Amino acid sequence: MTVLESQLKAIRVRIKALLEKGAEKGVPKCGTILKMEPLLWTFTQEEGIEPTNNSAERAIRPAVLWKKRSFGVESERGGQYVESMLSIWATSRRNGVSPISFLRELIHSYRTKVQNPSIFSAPLK
Repeated sequence: MTVLESQLKAIRVRIKALLEKGAEKGVPKCGTILKMEPLLWTFTQEEGIEPTNNSAERAIRPAVLWKKRSFGVESERGGQYVESMLSIWATSRRNGVSPISFLRELIHSYRTKVQNPSIFSAPLK
């Protein structure tokens, strides 16, 4: 067992003991977390799993900032539009496709009745 592994084991034991103590005192969050406690340590057993949620936080940050600046939406239809646009924006950027070019191609394909472009294809011009 490496030094890191033994340190993580000691931390895991300590955290579990604290959660159990909190659950015994009637702290609801401790009981909830305790039920899922093994999942807290997935990053120690699975290669490629980060111990933080930084990548997820970074992925949704533009949407959170947009919502804050725009004060949200006032209708269900507006919410669906925003969901679609933010999804297209994030997916295209993640796949190396220009979001503006993709939307331009999508509108063109709709107007000319040709097959829609793929958001997963090579970057558009």
